Amino acid sequence: MAREVTNRLLESLNRKTRQMVIARSSLVDLSVRQTLSDAGGPPKLAYFLLSGFASEVVQLADGEFVEIGLVGNEGLTGSYYLLGPSSSLHRCFIQTTGTAYEIPFSELENLFAASPDLRSGVLKYVQHQIAHLAQTAACNRVHDAAPRFARWLLTIQDRSRAAEFSLTQDFLAQMLGIGRPTLNIVARSFEKAGLVGHRRGTVQILNRTGLRAIACLCYETTRQVLVKLYA
Repeated sequence: MAREVTNRLLESLNRKTRQMVIARSSLVDLSVRQTLSDAGGPPKLAYFLLSGFASEVVQLADGEFVEIGLVGNEGLTGSYYLLGPSSSLHRCFIQTTGTAYEIPFSELENLFAASPDLRSGVLKYVQHQIAHLAQTAACNRVHDAAPRFARWLLTIQDRSRAAEFSLTQDFLAQMLGIGRPTLNIVARSFEKAGLVGHRRGTVQILNRTGLRAIACLCYETTRQVLVKLYA
């Protein structure tokens, strides 16, 4: 695989810093549902995603999972742990196949401590993640399922640079924190309106403009945060 940098965080760094990170990394393929980090402590590896996207999820007491964050080609996994020792309640895993620069977390910690450029880039990205988390929490509290589903589809397309995803409705319901019957109704209405295509295990975005018309303002709010991050 050619070593082309298509990760926006890496692209924001100066050339010397970027080369130091890549020199210590391996270019790897990522498979659907591959676990990148588990709850309970810092990861052994960090990933600068080039394509595909990962979900950060919290497991509730009843065993259900709810998504609290997304990582795509705009950033890296495990960024919170660079801020200092801590335990985590969430795990991170791949939602759609992709590629990434994989780096031992200990190597990344050393670079983070030694490089003001990398430290600045990561801290700005963490601020973005916190803003996204806060907006998503508010969205999940006050908005209906349809605008939330539209927001989520648009967001994962932005992060993954793809229009078709291997996602089941059971899994989507878990990620959005809504019931499967509710998601079925919303998904059928989107399909009937020509916004998405659906076959077993796959969702395809057909009409992005239509989805934007339905999505709550939370989508544009979080999109602008990302735009400003790398302006």
